[in-house]
Amino acid sequence: MEVTYQMKNRAVFPLITFCLLLIVRSSSAQETSLQSPHGEWATDLACSNCHSSNEWTPLKETPEFDHAEDGGFELLSAHAKANCASCHTNLQFAPPLPDIRQCADCHVDAHAGKLIQSCDTCHNSSSFLEIDGYGIHQQTDFPLLGAHEVLACESCHTDHYGGAFFGELAVCITCHESEYNSSATISHVENGFPETCETCHTQFQWQDAIFPNHAILANGFELVGAHDFAGCESCHRQPGFELVFDASDQNDCISCHESDFRKEHDFGETPITCLDCHNQNGWEN
Repeated sequence: MEVTYQMKNRAVFPLITFCLLLIVRSSSAQETSLQSPHGEWATDLACSNCHSSNEWTPLKETPEFDHAEDGGFELLSAHAKANCASCHTNLQFAPPLPDIRQCADCHVDAHAGKLIQSCDTCHNSSSFLEIDGYGIHQQTDFPLLGAHEVLACESCHTDHYGGAFFGELAVCITCHESEYNSSATISHVENGFPETCETCHTQFQWQDAIFPNHAILANGFELVGAHDFAGCESCHRQPGFELVFDASDQNDCISCHESDFRKEHDFGETPITCLDCHNQNGWEN
């Protein structure tokens, strides 16, 4: 009897051990199967929040998941329509960055860090490219006036940063150096004109130039009266700016107005000191 009992015990012990191993393995497998493929961050969320029992993919049209509360980033406008994979590059749905709060954390800064304003000063989350370029420009050191107001943006914004122009906008010569150096206009270089274009030009029309320092460069010949409104070409040839008439001084009217004098007066009988009877406001005065 004793021998038989011992033999039975020897047969039962291996069976019990095998069963215990199966239970442990089954338990371990069940544990593994319950681990979320989305990482520890998503362990508090039930699979049914996003998936259905009918099919694993696609996800529910309205997942029971609050991205603002559970993910720490509210999805608005274009962000709400973005594919999850746009930010989450794998199934580990932990936030792409520990603390995403700035646009530049995800979006490439086309302005290369040269603008101190926040992105939402000019952009919005509905469309990154939908901006009020004119309104923004008016808040800068170079508000768009006159002819600049009707120019296409790409006339000035041509660099490889996709429209992020970083020139000295307030300095005209930055954009108008070709006009300054051109031989088709008055030779600014030859005549030693300053590079401060606004001294003579306005933003409304490049050809509508004024010349406040005429007296300095023209041996004291000041532009007063009707002379102030006369076009440069009335007295100068372009592009060298040579004089058509060479008046000796401010009172030497006859050098320029000899033809007018001959129409009205007898040359030789009437004195050629025009200012005795006329003034520079108008020939008829």
